[in-house]
Amino acid sequence: MFWIKHRKTILWILYALFFLHAYIWYALGYHRIGQFGFGEIFLTLKTGIVTAGTIFVIVVFIHALFFGGLFCGWFCHWGVTQDVFAWILKKCGIKPVMRHLDSKYIQWTWFIVLIAQVVLYWWFNGFPTTVEFNPSYTEVWAGNPKAIFMICMTCIISGFLLIFLFGERAFCRSICTFRLWFSWFDKFAPYKIRKEKDCSACSNECTNSCFMDINVAKEIKINGVINNTSCVKCFKCMGSCPHNVLNASFKKNESESNQKIDYPVPQFDSLSSTLQVIICVIFLHLLCYNIGGNMTLSSSFVMGFVLIHIWHSKSISLFEALLIPLCAVGLYFGNDMNPITSLIKGIIAITIFILIAKYIGFKKGFEFLDSMPEKVKTSKALILLMLIPAIYFGIMEVSASYYLQQAETARINKDWVTYADIYEKWGEYGNNKRQLYFDLGKIQLINLNRFDKSEKSFEKSFDLSYNEKLLIETVEVYLDKGLPLQAKNLVLHMIEKGHDSPAIKEILENTEKELAAKKAFVLGH
Repeated sequence: MFWIKHRKTILWILYALFFLHAYIWYALGYHRIGQFGFGEIFLTLKTGIVTAGTIFVIVVFIHALFFGGLFCGWFCHWGVTQDVFAWILKKCGIKPVMRHLDSKYIQWTWFIVLIAQVVLYWWFNGFPTTVEFNPSYTEVWAGNPKAIFMICMTCIISGFLLIFLFGERAFCRSICTFRLWFSWFDKFAPYKIRKEKDCSACSNECTNSCFMDINVAKEIKINGVINNTSCVKCFKCMGSCPHNVLNASFKKNESESNQKIDYPVPQFDSLSSTLQVIICVIFLHLLCYNIGGNMTLSSSFVMGFVLIHIWHSKSISLFEALLIPLCAVGLYFGNDMNPITSLIKGIIAITIFILIAKYIGFKKGFEFLDSMPEKVKTSKALILLMLIPAIYFGIMEVSASYYLQQAETARINKDWVTYADIYEKWGEYGNNKRQLYFDLGKIQLINLNRFDKSEKSFEKSFDLSYNEKLLIETVEVYLDKGLPLQAKNLVLHMIEKGHDSPAIKEILENTEKELAAKKAFVLGH
């Protein structure tokens, strides 16, 4: 079959198109088509603005009505990335062990958060009364880390680490909310992998090739079709079968059935999943606005197992002792917007992780996952202990969401005082903080004359995503308003952060001249 034979080539082409899309937006400045992301559907529900991402979601969902989760197997950039990470680990002599992770708790947690944000928006602003088509409304990389080092940390935590501990596509199997959606479509989508003929001899090649932890041989033997809703139709099982028993089609065979397939007991009990959700609530408040939902959910998932291990063993392993500081330091210093230093630090961090995984190894800290589930059950005492900060941070998270929605209403009503007051206090909890702080700085500067506060807001914005053209325009606004000191301070801050160029030096000279002229004027009077 063509698709099986050329799978890797097709996936690389798709990933090249993904990066080309970002390159066209940022490097070439062509802002006609914005972000293609599933989160855009929630934006449309809130505001009535139909973006390129909204159309993308509708098309994908229509496709899923017929093909189920095929999108995840072929078109999801993060799915392809995980496949690359698994390949790299294997090339480094590290073979991930597939572990049965039958939990949807964290997937549902993030889904509820997304829905809650829509409900809060409706509460303050009402339902959208108009529909507006604006394909480029959302920035291509909005809500995602832009610093190369932070992208590398995402690759470590949500990619290499999860795959190393729990097997290929671990993120898809227990963390990705969108994979949860596709599992719903898969319940009635007609396109499935089916048995074409009887298997004359079987060494479970199909099951061993499946990165979604599906017992393909058992499903086919009992039902004649893969009914498991985790199937992403990647066709790897079809390609691995030496007898060409399997084929993907819409046509149902007469011998097909829908009997329940017994799978192994998951590697953790329901209390373990509950603990992960509790940690997720804490991490969402402490980390999500800085590192994004992807890494927050992945970190929560792994930290649950770390706490279980430490609680039971009353000790910390060498693997954990090295892993936790690596992730903590990486996340803390992750927003390095200098592309060269950021890339170097990212490569070093990935190299360190691979060395830890290879030479310290799984058995130095997570070997308890090989035990029977009843031996690694989560203690209720640990649940109660973690529940205390979770309740506090949950209240803080609800409060932040409440006030941020008030700020959005104030923006719509052009109530700039309320808008600025809220974001000056709660801005750290907003999405797309680069744009948030830039807009806040403009309002503080132009509408409210809060000059010193505007300078700090612009610094935060440019620290998150540096844009020389915007910086120059901002400095010119300061100069036009007779504020050369604030303009100079902003330029010097950017130079200290490593952003230096002839244009920046020229504008620094202009600010110094303006400042000198202002001082001379004051002294002359």
